[in-house]
Amino acid sequence: MKEGDLVVVDIPILVEGYHADQSRTYVVGKARDETEKLF
Repeated sequence: MKEGDLVVVDIPILVEGYHADQSRTYVVGKARDETEKLF
């Protein structure tokens, strides 16, 4: 990974037949200009 890269963390779970999913996106260091425009 390098400065400005995006890291996506996705956490799925299954409990007693129920499904859930959560995801987060993080930036390594400072975001690039193109990345800031997306958000």
